[in-house]
Amino acid sequence: MNLSLPRDVAPGVRLVAWRIVEFTFHALEGQGKGGFDVYPEIRVTKNVQGQNEGHLTLTMNFFGEGPQGFAIHLVAEGTFVGEGLEVEKFASLCRTQGAALLVHPLRQFVQEFLSRVYS
Repeated sequence: MNLSLPRDVAPGVRLVAWRIVEFTFHALEGQGKGGFDVYPEIRVTKNVQGQNEGHLTLTMNFFGEGPQGFAIHLVAEGTFVGEGLEVEKFASLCRTQGAALLVHPLRQFVQEFLSRVYS
């Protein structure tokens, strides 16, 4: 899981930190549903430099079907900074493009975890 920081998300928005804060795995034999869903939530404040600072909470649920079915619940947090944007525009970019930037490495993390569990 390699995502170098800081990373530009969009003009005026940079990802400066992220971490996984919760991870749970449940084996569910015969699970009939596969896929994943994502729920981003953003809170914006001003930092001491007067920049917008976005705190993204990204909740993801993964489901695997079949005899090796599973359910994974993952919560990650990302911190974004930016300037030159209205707060609403900044929040929207963090919630959409910022979340999209984190989804790939988090899915990769889950795939690596599952390959170890089911190897």
